[in-house]
Amino acid sequence: MTPVDVRPLFVALFRGTSDGILLVDGTKRIRLWNPVMERLMGRKASSVSGRAITEVISAFEGSREEGKALERALDGEPGTGTLTGIEIPGHPGESIPLRYIPGAGENGPWVLVLFQVPPLDEEDVLAAARGTVSTPPSPPPVPPASPFEPDVPDPMVFDRDAALGYLEGKKELMAEMAEIFLSTWEDLLLSLEVAIRDRKGEEAMGMTQSLKGMAASLGGHRTTWAASELESTLREECWEEAPRILLRLRPQAIRLARALSHHRRSAA
Repeated sequence: MTPVDVRPLFVALFRGTSDGILLVDGTKRIRLWNPVMERLMGRKASSVSGRAITEVISAFEGSREEGKALERALDGEPGTGTLTGIEIPGHPGESIPLRYIPGAGENGPWVLVLFQVPPLDEEDVLAAARGTVSTPPSPPPVPPASPFEPDVPDPMVFDRDAALGYLEGKKELMAEMAEIFLSTWEDLLLSLEVAIRDRKGEEAMGMTQSLKGMAASLGGHRTTWAASELESTLREECWEEAPRILLRLRPQAIRLARALSHHRRSAA
């Protein structure tokens, strides 16, 4: 079996998740800072990369609770915490749950810190995908979708410009991401249906975030919005509601797959 290159999938998850993600090395310097962190903190990744985390977020100073949690994580102990005092757009006054995931590589220990913020709404997703500062108008209501609909170009289904913006203009990477989506989306939805039926929360959440991450990186706005709604439903453990939300997600994934297949044929 040919090994699968997981790097494009990591890029999709890193850019498309609703969680803020930062990676701190053993010297407590920031090495990764995803778009959600840019939105939360109002600072670009380029302005914080290589800086001490305490210079950017004072809550991680050693004498504070989150500073101590970070120290423990650098020693290999995973943990959780709560960050307060940050205004979340659309969710003023809320605190942010944190997760600390430790690891180690050739250059020593590192910690992945997840900021578990509320999912982006439709306007935020579109603005983030296009890299714009101002909020664009809301898209029209999503019409009922069918795999038998004619191929009608719809930038909300597949926004090529947004995808290239996410992937820094790398057309080869976009093509590779499209292939991964086309080869996995059906099995992913089938497995997700089973996980929801059996109420396996972590499995269902992981698959939903994988699908959302790939769709966001490919400019699949409608699929991203539907997956975000399912993600929020799973977070709240609304198991009776989840199957209905999944039914809304499936046709959007079908439309994105068809649009990607059409684009691949046109580019050949």
